[in-house]
Amino acid sequence: MAKVSIGVSGRSYYPSSNPTVGVKKWGSGPSAAFIKQDESPWVFGAVVNNIWSFGGPGGTNQLFLNPFINYHFADGWSVGSSPEITTNWIASGGKWTVPVGGGFGKAFQLGGQPMKLDFNAF
Repeated sequence: MAKVSIGVSGRSYYPSSNPTVGVKKWGSGPSAAFIKQDESPWVFGAVVNNIWSFGGPGGTNQLFLNPFINYHFADGWSVGSSPEITTNWIASGGKWTVPVGGGFGKAFQLGGQPMKLDFNAF
C-alpha cells in the first residue's frame, strides 16, 4: 500500500550582516512537502516554497522547487535526481535556474547508525 506524507509550514529569513551568506531584508512565505513511498523501489516527492520580502531595500519574490525521484536496488544502491529549481518572479525576463543531472548512492550502517552516501552531478 502506498504511503503519501504531506507537510505544510511557513518559511522565513532574516537580515544577514554578511551579504555572501544572506540578504539584508526580512522575508517569509509558505512551504510544502510531500513524499510517496510503498513496497516498490521507487521513492519520489517534492519540496516547494515561495518567499516574499518585507523591510529592507528592494523586493524579493522567489520560488524554490526541489522535486526528487530515486530508484532503490536490493543491495542498498540507488540512482536518482533531485534538482534545486529556482526562479525570481520579479526579475526582468523571469530568471529561472533548472539544473539537469542526477547521481547514485549507497545506504549502509556505521556503528549501527543507518547512513547514506550520495554522489550527484548537475
